[in-house]
Amino acid sequence: MPMVVEAVEEISAKAGPGEVRRSPLPAVRITRRRFFHYMAAADFSLGFVADEAYTYVRGSCDFLFTL
Repeated sequence: MPMVVEAVEEISAKAGPGEVRRSPLPAVRITRRRFFHYMAAADFSLGFVADEAYTYVRGSCDFLFTL
């Protein structure tokens, strides 16, 4: 997990200057208070591809990260 956190932080820091490629943040609204979000990013200089998916249902967020 520490490796994932470090990679996500580094990728996020590089996103502003355009050093990584990121997908738009699509959201699927299920109801007014329930939704699903997904985002992916690639940092070719580090050799990482990561994605994040999360849901918000009944006041709770559940996250899934892959690297």
